[in-house]
Amino acid sequence: MTSITVVSYSHTAFSLAVHFAGGPDILATVLPGSLQACCWQLLPRLMLAVTESHALAMLLPLCALLLPIAMTLYIVRKAQRVTDTDRVAIWFSCLRFMRWLLLGTLLAWWVATDLVRGRQWFESLLFEHGLMNFQGALLLFKILFWIPPVLVVVSCQVLLQPVYSGVRGIVWTRSELAGQVLLSLGTAFLPLLLIASGISGVFEHQTMRGFAFALVLAFVCAIFFGRRLRKALQLSPNALTTGELRDRAFYLASQLRIKLQQVYLLPPGKNRLANAYARSGHSILLTHYLLSHLTRREVDTVIAHELAHLKHDHPRLLGFALMGGFAAVCVPYFFYSLSETWQPLFDILFVTVPLLTYYFVARRCEFTADATSVRVTGEPEAMITSLVKLHRLNLLPLQWGKWNEKLLTHPSTVRRANAIARAANLPEQLVAALLQEAQTSSSLSAVAAICDEHYPLPSPESLGQKVFSTEFKQSLSFRSFLLSFAMIIVMPALLLRGLAALGIFSSGFPIFVVVLLLSVALFLLFLNFVPFFRMKKLQQKMFSRALAEGIVPTDKLNRREATLVGLSPGPAPRIFEGNYSWDVGYLYFAGDRLCYCGEETKFMLRREQTLAAKPGPGMPGWFRARSLYIVWRDADSGSSAIFSLRPLAVCSVLSMNRAVKQLFEQVQCWRSGARQPSPPAEDISSLPLPEIRAVTGTSLAEAAKSPLLLGVVVYGALFSVFFASFLNLPFGGLFAVLAYDPDSAASAAGFSGWYAVLCAGVLALVFVVPLLRARNTMVTLPAAESGNPPPPTTE
Repeated sequence: MTSITVVSYSHTAFSLAVHFAGGPDILATVLPGSLQACCWQLLPRLMLAVTESHALAMLLPLCALLLPIAMTLYIVRKAQRVTDTDRVAIWFSCLRFMRWLLLGTLLAWWVATDLVRGRQWFESLLFEHGLMNFQGALLLFKILFWIPPVLVVVSCQVLLQPVYSGVRGIVWTRSELAGQVLLSLGTAFLPLLLIASGISGVFEHQTMRGFAFALVLAFVCAIFFGRRLRKALQLSPNALTTGELRDRAFYLASQLRIKLQQVYLLPPGKNRLANAYARSGHSILLTHYLLSHLTRREVDTVIAHELAHLKHDHPRLLGFALMGGFAAVCVPYFFYSLSETWQPLFDILFVTVPLLTYYFVARRCEFTADATSVRVTGEPEAMITSLVKLHRLNLLPLQWGKWNEKLLTHPSTVRRANAIARAANLPEQLVAALLQEAQTSSSLSAVAAICDEHYPLPSPESLGQKVFSTEFKQSLSFRSFLLSFAMIIVMPALLLRGLAALGIFSSGFPIFVVVLLLSVALFLLFLNFVPFFRMKKLQQKMFSRALAEGIVPTDKLNRREATLVGLSPGPAPRIFEGNYSWDVGYLYFAGDRLCYCGEETKFMLRREQTLAAKPGPGMPGWFRARSLYIVWRDADSGSSAIFSLRPLAVCSVLSMNRAVKQLFEQVQCWRSGARQPSPPAEDISSLPLPEIRAVTGTSLAEAAKSPLLLGVVVYGALFSVFFASFLNLPFGGLFAVLAYDPDSAASAAGFSGWYAVLCAGVLALVFVVPLLRARNTMVTLPAAESGNPPPPTTE
């Protein structure tokens, strides 16, 4: 490598690292202009002098590790002397530095070690000590190689604790900050490292076993660390399935002609985050901190802004921008035979080009979403004031320089406000007044004092105490799906391998039939129990909460006269966040009243208000799951509706069907008056009638159109190939699967791995077909036809 090349790479790496971390602002504060120029010229030459000596060259990676620590210490010292007038500016500088701390440190370490051939030296050192001659040595090498920058990042985050508490007012302890960084690395960086190691193993060892193992391990790490990261950051959202805010969001979605699946609310936490997000799956997320400070008009513009991202498919566009920038660097890197001299330059390009492309497209998307929001709501003034309040709540400035904006996903608030004003023909004086008015503290407190100006929200305490929460429902459905998918992939290959080891069969086709029948039988048995794997935990938590809060009479609970049920509104089974129950609560009888006390709703029905009760279709499956449908009508208002119940204190689908039959008999006995339950307690007189309102859910017909069903079949077969290969099952060609003659050359593969793939495909169909068959399922009750039709509940 020539001296000029080293100087060029060193200058480029240093410039990017310092600029990403807010270095120009720091240097401008510390050094006069003449000394700044000297630093920019002398540092690359110092790097050149170091690299000329092999012994001293190893100091270059050390300098790359010490630079983030030095900048962190300077920022902490500066933040400790901050005044109220400088709080916004210092937090913005700290935020930029913290945003690039992880990536900048890893990039600096990557470039520095490539400049001095550090990875080759480290790998040869491990070879000399015999540490690279075992399975998984490549992965171990990669993990050990990245430990130094990881430790630096963790140390910097711990050192920044006074900045979080003193400047932003976020009270994270040092151990909490260190844990958050480690969990972040385990969620994103470690899976990428595992996948890269698996791909390298394919090219070096010509085997898919290592790649399959690395892929599964990366998937497990992403899930394991991701869930714990969300819990550590207090980022567990709750679905707003009913209410005024939910109805308004769905109305705005209908104006934009998009299908909104769900609205999520993020409870307030230590991070004091005021923001909104467009999520994958056509859903949006709003933070409680944002909604409690913005008026209804301002919240509408924020919701419309996020819906505009979904309308224009911006999440997918940003993904294409990121991958496109990465592909632009990969093409010359992999298709041209470049020397190792160019490796440090491509290290920088692999990071900067995709990110700069992503940021450029993201800023264009923000302008488009602002314009769409104003067009739908007709509220340009509210759009401007909402942007100003968001930046004030997050302690960010209204304007920043053009070069700073290149490294951010959002344009400055002033630029966005001017673009909105031009589109809506607002005068400049009005825009200036809106910017000034919205950023004053008095206006915020005045608006907050007017309760009617805000959407009603559930209290943070009620969100934190929910047992049947969004996190629990999604965790339950995800675990059930993951276990089912694992059974589809693993079970056929394991059975095939086990029977082959026993040596009972002498040809391939009989073992295929036996494995297929055994797999289907065991899988059906598994599907009978898997929906209720965590019901015991749910029962215990609901029972403890009912006793502690007294929402159900204690004597009813102790005598087991209150039944734990799942409730769903509507005349057909629907899916609510991956679950077939919208709410969970206790059902019991008190005199002539039927009472239900759940987490989402509580109501009471008199005997004359229940028009009909009938077992009907429940969740789709091969065991004909049943639910109990009840029709009720209020004689005073003339309103009527249908809801369904399914007992949850069970362990399988078949036992639930028996419990539904028993519950139906109890309801019929109560309706006929043949059974007289204990008289009603005084505390149930306050229970209202069931509310007739729209509830967010997915119909079975919509769920049957999901591409996930096709993905189960395709990916089930694909991953079964990996797992069968991992078990050393041979793949001798498709003809060997159908070969009947054990002595023929075509069946030389013996018990072929293709048998496992075919069985996995059949199991995937067993898993998918019930949902396709049940997509038009709906209960018909004669009593419901004579009254007013139930309100539409499917959104």
